[in-house]
Amino acid sequence: MLVEPLRLNSTPPVDSVSLEPSAKPASELERAIRAEQGIDALKYRQHNVIFHRDNIIENLKKRVLEQKAALAEAQDRIMVLETEKSTKKGNKDEEVLCSNNAS
Repeated sequence: MLVEPLRLNSTPPVDSVSLEPSAKPASELERAIRAEQGIDALKYRQHNVIFHRDNIIENLKKRVLEQKAALAEAQDRIMVLETEKSTKKGNKDEEVLCSNNAS
């Protein structure tokens, strides 16, 4: 059984014997050869489809992880900004109270 190496494009390998059925095959051997080549071509296409899907899934998982990391950074930044805002507001309130008590 002839197995060709994986190709990145999805075009099936070129076979020396046509996969199209002829009017009358010359022999059982020729029919068997054609059947083996058909099976090889089918396995090749299935492998490419599976490889392509796996690639897409891995890329999507990577993007999800990147988005989660970016979200965590954004949430941390929001917490820092809210803390700074509440600290500044607290300082202004204390200044107002001190100036009201001084008067």
